[in-house]
Amino acid sequence: MVAQLKISSTDVKRLVSHPDRDVRAGLAQKVCRQVRALELSEQERETVKQILWFIARDTAAMVRRALAVTLKNSPNYPKK
Repeated sequence: MVAQLKISSTDVKRLVSHPDRDVRAGLAQKVCRQVRALELSEQERETVKQILWFIARDTAAMVRRALAVTLKNSPNYPKK
C-alpha cells in the first residue's frame, strides 16, 4: 500500500513565495520529512521532484540547508 503525501497546495504556494525564510525552511522540512518516511507512487515521486527542485533553488541558504539535512540518506530522495 502506498501512503499519500499530506502537502496542501497552500503549503506549496507558501514554500515557493513566502517572504519569510524561516517559514519557507519550516515548510521545506515538512515536505522532506514526509518524503523520507513514505513509500511514494510514481506520480507522487514526480510531484516531490518538482517541489524539491523549487526548494533547492531558494535564495536563502537556510532553506536549502533544511532540504539537505532533512533528506540526508533518504531512500526516497530523487537522485536526478
